[in-house]
Amino acid sequence: MVVEDELAVGLHLQDILRRLGFVVLGPVARLDQAVRVARTEPIDAALLDINLSRGDDSYPAARILAERGIPFAFVTAYYRSALKEEFAGHVVIAKPFDSSDVEGCVRELLAAA
Repeated sequence: MVVEDELAVGLHLQDILRRLGFVVLGPVARLDQAVRVARTEPIDAALLDINLSRGDDSYPAARILAERGIPFAFVTAYYRSALKEEFAGHVVIAKPFDSSDVEGCVRELLAAA
């Protein structure tokens, strides 16, 4: 699952993941969609942009994923210290990223699951 409100970034993540052989849900751009997908879809791992449009953040979707035991990482231009305390231990992919950053992160998430 990819949650990203910037279309170009979301499509770039989608492309990287598809080239690695993954089936991708998203990019999901809005919080309400991210929450619905996080609750209802079979998901192996997720990449979440923290700040979404309309002043929303992806933390509600992250909480649902955590409750379901689905591994996830944040993809953000912010420093790790900007994460809410409850998510401080989660993996962060820093923007800008390259395909090796994404591949390594997703493989790490799946290995830990």
